[in-house]
Amino acid sequence: LPPNRVPKGDATKDRLRQASQTSTKECAWPPGHPVEALSLQAPGCGEAARGLEHFRQHRQRMRYPEFRAQGLCVGSGAVEAGCKSAIGARMKGAGMHWTVGGANAILALRCSTLSNRLDDLWAERATTAPDTAV
Repeated sequence: LPPNRVPKGDATKDRLRQASQTSTKECAWPPGHPVEALSLQAPGCGEAARGLEHFRQHRQRMRYPEFRAQGLCVGSGAVEAGCKSAIGARMKGAGMHWTVGGANAILALRCSTLSNRLDDLWAERATTAPDTAV
């Protein structure tokens, strides 16, 4: 998250910001990690080589034990549940039909309200040119 979008005082988001700013120290792969098997297969298999390259490029994002120790959620279940309750329930009511613009506007209001960032949304909209505002 960009630092300007993280409300101060929220402990979880402060830990997330801190985790994203940690040093880019080299992460050692634990024994038996899939990257070992990929390393053996990569020279003769394009798909394995692509998988290995993906692990190498994104290894700083895969420090899950470190993130868990900081109390951060590393699974997608919480996000999926939040989307289901915040978005699905509002957008999929009986007889509801939305244009893309209308849906985007309602979702922006709904998500900003539920995350206590409605003032941020209005401040952002105030600086948006009238012809581009939704």
